[in-house]
Amino acid sequence: MAFIISSLQGIMPILLYWKQYHSLHKLGFIKSNLSLQIIYGIICSIIVLAFVLSVYYFVLNAKISLNTASVPLSLIFLRLFMELVIIAFSEEIFWRGYLLNQLEQLKIPTLLSICISSFLFALAHYIVNGVTNPIKAQLQLFIVPIIGFIFSIFYKKKSNFSIISLTLAHGLYNIYIKYLVIINF
Repeated sequence: MAFIISSLQGIMPILLYWKQYHSLHKLGFIKSNLSLQIIYGIICSIIVLAFVLSVYYFVLNAKISLNTASVPLSLIFLRLFMELVIIAFSEEIFWRGYLLNQLEQLKIPTLLSICISSFLFALAHYIVNGVTNPIKAQLQLFIVPIIGFIFSIFYKKKSNFSIISLTLAHGLYNIYIKYLVIINF
């Protein structure tokens, strides 16, 4: 279910913007400095991961360890594809590329637009994760808006920080937190 929602939230804005503008630039696609966009994405993912792990460790007294379970190579590539291409790309297109820009077009100040889109981003994660894991969902209601806020600030305030950068940052963060790190309370 989450996979379908995630896919649709990325496809719909692309179709709407392409039909209206015949360009995806307003969604945050930048053609120049791809290597810089990739570097920014990696740096942003490390910043977000450090923040989240600090909250878990220092505030919630969680035990953090590396996941040492062996995973088949084919499954690793499938997870990378899902996290980067499907989930992170779709979510960033919708929450940052589309919704954030739409809020600003309504003349809502940038900082308030960032707060609204970050809260809605967290609420969507809360609804999807609350069904399967209520404790994780409650933690995400606190952590995810801050992650959304960080992603949005980078996206709005840093030149050459594009949807590609956001997708990489978001996807790498998802991979770190879902597959490489074990958090126990």
